Amino acid sequence: MNKIRLLLMFSFLFLLTTGFQIFTNRDFWNINNSSAASRKLFIRYSGGTEQYNNNLPASDVLAASGATVTLDAIINSVLNDYNAIGSSYVQLVLTSDSDFAANSTDRIIDIVFDKTNGTQVGQAEPSFRGYRIIGCRVVLNASLKSTAKQLVGVMTHEMGHCLGLDHPQDTVNAIMSYFRDENAIRLNTDDKMGITYLYPLNSSYSNEVATFGFSCARRE
Repeated sequence: MNKIRLLLMFSFLFLLTTGFQIFTNRDFWNINNSSAASRKLFIRYSGGTEQYNNNLPASDVLAASGATVTLDAIINSVLNDYNAIGSSYVQLVLTSDSDFAANSTDRIIDIVFDKTNGTQVGQAEPSFRGYRIIGCRVVLNASLKSTAKQLVGVMTHEMGHCLGLDHPQDTVNAIMSYFRDENAIRLNTDDKMGITYLYPLNSSYSNEVATFGFSCARRE
């Protein structure tokens, strides 16, 4: 009986670790929900009119764009996915946004095509001042230019890192997972929960009722 109880306890603890993970000991971006301008992070990139082979799944929002799809369309679709998380206040906008000039200091995410480390096809390179994220660079390998499907998935994943998400062990419901299905290229349930936890539209959204002495409530 004791062995069974011990096994159940470890199984329960394992389940608690499979959800979203965040970068520890970080204060993340200097944004808040006090105004429309204070919620924004600004995305900077070039080459927006470049065309990519459109091999996206038929169910994808960009599938009907034709045989090719532009980088502009891909980036905008990824930003729209993050901005559509109704329980989160963070808003990802382009540098053409009217608030860019006055509010972009320490709030810019750059997307570039460059060499990546080892076999990685994408990587996020956040910059910190103390514990605060003050910038981030999403580096995409040139090999991604041959496939819109992989580009969408990698860009969504690396943008999650720029926002403060780490790798969970969830195998089904997280674009941030190392072990996700190859057809999972958009934000999923676990990713949206993580973004809500970091940037809750309402502070109660990041709280959870403690169960068996455990809680996922964010510590301010």
